[in-house]
Amino acid sequence: MQNASYDREANMPVPAGRWSTALLTAFALLTVIAMTVRAAALSFPAVGASLSEVQTAEAVPAQEESAETAEVLGVRAEREGEAFCAYADPTEACRLLAETMDTYDRMSLQTATALQSQAREKLDEVGWDLRKAFDWCLTIHHNREIVTPDLGTRAMAEIGFNTGHGSCYVMSACFYEMAKVLGYDAHQVSGYVPRSDGTKAPHSWVEIDIDGVTYAYDISTMKNYHLNTYAFTYGTPGTWRYIDYFRMN
Repeated sequence: MQNASYDREANMPVPAGRWSTALLTAFALLTVIAMTVRAAALSFPAVGASLSEVQTAEAVPAQEESAETAEVLGVRAEREGEAFCAYADPTEACRLLAETMDTYDRMSLQTATALQSQAREKLDEVGWDLRKAFDWCLTIHHNREIVTPDLGTRAMAEIGFNTGHGSCYVMSACFYEMAKVLGYDAHQVSGYVPRSDGTKAPHSWVEIDIDGVTYAYDISTMKNYHLNTYAFTYGTPGTWRYIDYFRMN
């Protein structure tokens, strides 16, 4: 006789074969439910993870890709306004450079480029020669409105090129820009010269290093006092005694 279980609701026995089929069906259903829940858990962040954590986790690959791209391109910029594009396509590299530079850097680069253009235009007018550049700067109408280095070389050179007026700082800034375009190792200098009453007056001039020797170029002194201050060395008779000076660039 076949073994049987008892169905209390139907108040009748259940054959063993029928009971086994019911168990298998229930087990299969539970297995499907378990697999569905596990798949859903893998598709969503773990319980307790904040939205910012999820966003950070998703952003990491993009950041890594960006860093790798920048490294491959080899694009960098210096705040002094010179852009170095070490890339097969300089146009593309400079475009990427402009996109990544902040506002200050872009304005700085644009100003430097504009000044170089103005310096070239002046050299086209007077001739591509250092002495001719010096002589053009002598034509700037002298005033004493700017007597500190705080404004910076570029801003002062812009004043000189655009207005034709300025102090010793403006004259020196213009000469510095023209000398740089000519390829010289030039530097604008800020310092002082002594007054007869024992005090000292703020002053600016240009230094150029040539073959290991530093030569000074003092435009406003030649303009106002008719001293030979073109390409002289410090301590030369008939020149100022320059004190407490430093290179601005």
